[in-house]
Amino acid sequence: MTRRGAAIAVGALVVVAATFGWLFLRPGVTAASADGSVAYACSAAAGVDSDACRVWGDATLAEGAPSSTFDIADVARITIDRGLAGAAPTCTVRWYLGRYPDEPAWARDAPCPGG
Repeated sequence: MTRRGAAIAVGALVVVAATFGWLFLRPGVTAASADGSVAYACSAAAGVDSDACRVWGDATLAEGAPSSTFDIADVARITIDRGLAGAAPTCTVRWYLGRYPDEPAWARDAPCPGG
């Protein structure tokens, strides 16, 4: 391999590593509902800023509880995640209750914020 070929290979490797680092290591954003009772968490793959996360969360919360198994007043956190490092066509919405903060009470696929 020539020096030029080696330099191109190393450069390509750096670009690939930087891209994967940006896709998988960047932080998500958080926001709170208008009354502060529900926390929203949007993964980095969702591709939104905290204002868009709040708007999305408020709209989701306004739809009401997606199930009759819990009351909307019990919701403490709603998360959104877009799989495949942001390339999935839909997002997964998870609803968490205050009494079970680490286990979603409900999950569904939905359009991602911003289309």
